[in-house]
Amino acid sequence: MTQPNETDQFKQTTAAKKTSKQATGQGAKKASQSGSLWLVVVILVLVGVFVTSQLARRAGDAPRPVASADEESAPGADAESVIDPDSGSGAAAPALVITSDIRDADVYLNGKRVGKTPHKATPLTAGRYQVKVMKSGYETFEESVEVSSPGDTLRADLKPAAVAFRVETNVSGASVEIDGEPRGSTPVTIADLAPGTYELVVRAAGYKSHSETVEYAGGARDIRVDLVESSSTVVLDEAVAVKHKHRIRGGCEGTLRATSEGIQFETEHKDAFTVSFSKLERIRFEKDELNLKVQGGKSYNFVERNDDEDALALFHERVDEARVQLADSN
Repeated sequence: MTQPNETDQFKQTTAAKKTSKQATGQGAKKASQSGSLWLVVVILVLVGVFVTSQLARRAGDAPRPVASADEESAPGADAESVIDPDSGSGAAAPALVITSDIRDADVYLNGKRVGKTPHKATPLTAGRYQVKVMKSGYETFEESVEVSSPGDTLRADLKPAAVAFRVETNVSGASVEIDGEPRGSTPVTIADLAPGTYELVVRAAGYKSHSETVEYAGGARDIRVDLVESSSTVVLDEAVAVKHKHRIRGGCEGTLRATSEGIQFETEHKDAFTVSFSKLERIRFEKDELNLKVQGGKSYNFVERNDDEDALALFHERVDEARVQLADSN
């Protein structure tokens, strides 16, 4: 067997050393790459933690939302809440507190309903606003107001809505006529009277009648009439047997009686009534029938029960005479 010479041994040794050196270099290179990768991972984790903490802090510092001035407060909410002083705005926005002497009046801001009194409109932009406060039964309050600070206030004093034309007397139930047309009994409010000149007459049994010319320009107008008792006495005591003709069919019998106090229909039927002359709107005799109408009430038609037409005509004549005497004495 041939023994290796020194030259071959040197070559083998050199090759082995080269192979070992290459292996060592590759291992060191792999270790270096692995260490660099871990360093990158650690840096990314630290950056992520820092960014997350910054976002969380900013979210905690964000200002809380403020209700719009055009949004009505929800039930149970505080209608007069103010802007959070800890918000990022730096200063409270202009606001307007609107109150009134009548609670729960509707509040309008620039034509839009925003709530009920008391109400705080916030936040607002500095400037001029048109405020309207309304409540049923009261006159509408309107005012233009300049808003520039969080402490601006406005108070609306509501006045009761004015009635149109009203007549009062010292005698309750006195009849009121305007240009000869019955308009009710005192105290009476007439809402459909157009502007113009009218003859006002107020009457009550036992009092002198009151007559005056009234100039009415529209709107609210109160007239007070103090009636004076009459010094003369009208004597009237008439009675006639009658039959009341029902509107649909049949009728009922009774006695129609007149005194200085008025007219009474005495009967066992439910149509029995008593009416004063001041409440008597109309009484007339025509074609053997006596027609009587109560103010704001029924109309009655009577015929003489005993076929004595003259008796009913005489009754009507005496009543008319008494009414004229009462009017003259008043």
